[in-house]
Amino acid sequence: MTLSLYLALRFLQALAATFLLFFCMYFLEGTVQISDRFMRFEIELFKAAELALMRIAIDLYTLLPIIVGLAALAMSFLWFRSSEMVAVRSAGISALAAMCVPALCAFLFGIVSIALLNPLVAILTDQFRISAGKIDASLVQSEWIRNGEVVLGRPGQKSESVIRATLVDETKFEFQDADIFLFADDGTLTHWILAETAMLEDSRWQLSNGKIWRIDSDSPNPEKSAVEFEEYELPTDLTRDQVNSSLISLNFVSFWEIEKLIELRERAGISSVEFKVFYSAELAKPLLFAALVLVGAGFTTRPARVGPASIKVLLAALTVLGIYYFSTFTKVLAENERISPFAAAWLPPTVALALALTQLLVVEDG
Repeated sequence: MTLSLYLALRFLQALAATFLLFFCMYFLEGTVQISDRFMRFEIELFKAAELALMRIAIDLYTLLPIIVGLAALAMSFLWFRSSEMVAVRSAGISALAAMCVPALCAFLFGIVSIALLNPLVAILTDQFRISAGKIDASLVQSEWIRNGEVVLGRPGQKSESVIRATLVDETKFEFQDADIFLFADDGTLTHWILAETAMLEDSRWQLSNGKIWRIDSDSPNPEKSAVEFEEYELPTDLTRDQVNSSLISLNFVSFWEIEKLIELRERAGISSVEFKVFYSAELAKPLLFAALVLVGAGFTTRPARVGPASIKVLLAALTVLGIYYFSTFTKVLAENERISPFAAAWLPPTVALALALTQLLVVEDG
């Protein structure tokens, strides 16, 4: 029991040191970037540091797998190059059994990260958006919506619909250059509405300066039967709160709100693939952390006489980075609906765990 607590403490110390190193680097870089970004507003250094602290939260949270992997690498390398692991093996405990303790700590840290750190990061990132918007109002729109373009679904109660437009005013829910496509129950396109402006109000879209084309079998020439309008109302079951929640970026979403937002987007006819991928990846994060700890140990358990230590550390670091980028690659595939969100989330930790266990079992000599 005492030995397990000691091994866990050593891993937590390595994790804290690695996290502090990344925090200092990103904090200094973020402070400089924020100062340069808001230079024309003559922002104070203390305010720039405050904004940088909120801004780097999402970056550090995204890099947690790399931080855990490098911390485990540093810890295991020091263990196997000192008399500590010799004493552990003298007690009849194998390297694999000893590394199970920090792996369990990493697994628990993964649970803490999604349960506590994720909501904290969501709060800090959202606060950065608000604070930056108070300094420069143009930032609110550009960071709230990707590229300014919005895609919404189902504005009518009886017909499936899709709206593509550009957000102009966040507070008034005003859109510009709106394309509205109305579909029948069987999925066929029935109407196409093009409006210069569109504003979401209670239970309706208020459209201005546009044209309506009827596209179905009863209208062989859509242009001939097209109708222009100056003002037009389109019934909708979407509310402003629903649209606001549907357009929110993943950077501002807490883990505990993901399921609710997925249900909301699907009910509104909006794709929720990106949210499902994010949710599945968060659930798989504890296993990924545990696997990365074993990966770090797998390359450093060989005796010192078997190859230079620098080569082993380099291979371990490259493997950790490779697993991280492999997980990013699978997420991209899932977001493009090439693979399922479940496979994208659980394939990287499964591969990493199999690789680590194989390496440890091959080189284990104690």
